[in-house]
Amino acid sequence: MLTNLEIWATECTGLNDLSEVVGGFEYMSQWFGQRPGSAAASLHTLCAPTGGTVARAQEVFIVCASLNGDDAGQWRLYGGVRAGYSVELDPGVSLGVISRSADPASYPASARRPRSGGTLWKAWGQQASVAPWYPVAYSDAARERMLSDLLTWANEVDADYERAASDPTLDPEERDQMGQDLGERFEDALCTAAALIKAPGFSGEREARAVVNAQLRTNHEEFRATGHGVVRYVRLATGDGRGLVQPEHHPGQTLPVRSITVGPTPYFEAQKSTLEALILRAGFKPSAVPVVESKVALRR
Repeated sequence: MLTNLEIWATECTGLNDLSEVVGGFEYMSQWFGQRPGSAAASLHTLCAPTGGTVARAQEVFIVCASLNGDDAGQWRLYGGVRAGYSVELDPGVSLGVISRSADPASYPASARRPRSGGTLWKAWGQQASVAPWYPVAYSDAARERMLSDLLTWANEVDADYERAASDPTLDPEERDQMGQDLGERFEDALCTAAALIKAPGFSGEREARAVVNAQLRTNHEEFRATGHGVVRYVRLATGDGRGLVQPEHHPGQTLPVRSITVGPTPYFEAQKSTLEALILRAGFKPSAVPVVESKVALRR
């Protein structure tokens, strides 16, 4: 992360069991089927196995994180034998896609500074969208909140479409294109929601995810080997708030790193000095990215 100033978002089906993704769509299909309105009806139809949206889930890329920055369970599962690391990122800073295929000549040098906040669903429809970090929905209550938020957004977008499409002077081809665009935005939002639904048994992980949907993704995706086969991923760094794919290694490339926690180890002081040198090499001031020792007491 610090050497290349990037993190990787892996294709959804490379991290989740496919049955888990399908289960998310089944849950949403039932949920939207019980709600009134044309937007809910469209979302319900798109969730059906024959709607094609389930197959599109593999086009969604996700970055997984935990709200537990110093947790015994996380250290045991993901921290390695000794001295794992927990890197804290600022969730208020937007992320963006970087790619070796992006043309540096077409990327403005005076890009705007990243902006924080934003609504989960309103990020879609751009060339490369990275939704804000969102907590994974384990419980029915959490899923209710998330899907209610999605439906509110969908109703607004659907109403805008209906107003525009009812214009008698609108060209029929333009009206058809608007309808296709609306359907694609709904599909993207549903794929995002499916990536945020997990079984209650995993709730102890307190996971949050940033969900990526890149148009023309084949231009930007990379491949890596895992224990479950080859998977695709896209590379992320701090975004500029405009949804543009950024060229790799552009002058402003960075990550919103806040701190680094060193997992349970008897060699913290040695690790601390090494990490501070790495932080400095990455372009950060060590005082701005503190290195802290885990408070978890595991057998060493």
